[in-house]
Amino acid sequence: QTIQMSETYSFLIPDMNIGKLQAKLNVRNGSVEFTEFKLGSETSDLSGSLAGDIRLGKDYMSSHLNITLRLKLSARILQNPQAKTFTGFLGGYQTAEGSYAMRWNANISDFTNLSINALPQRMN
Repeated sequence: QTIQMSETYSFLIPDMNIGKLQAKLNVRNGSVEFTEFKLGSETSDLSGSLAGDIRLGKDYMSSHLNITLRLKLSARILQNPQAKTFTGFLGGYQTAEGSYAMRWNANISDFTNLSINALPQRMN
């Protein structure tokens, strides 16, 4: 799978065993909270979690994301030459060997307008 980020940058995501996705959302008072969001398992090539919420705005574009994503890649993926652009993309968010964490705190309009606010922050 190739993901085209722009005309000048893209990266290849190799085939991965991701396993199961478990998710529970709590929708209340104009907010969508991710109470549980787990991807994969210890034996998956890609596993991770997502936490945070989306506060719904008066319109879709003014909705606000406050989300933290944590990912872990298997040794098989880290050693796969086809994954180099993918792991290179994640490299700025690395917290330990094969582990990555990033946080978005932005409005939907920031993503559609390609604002710098849409770039994720590195987490520890």
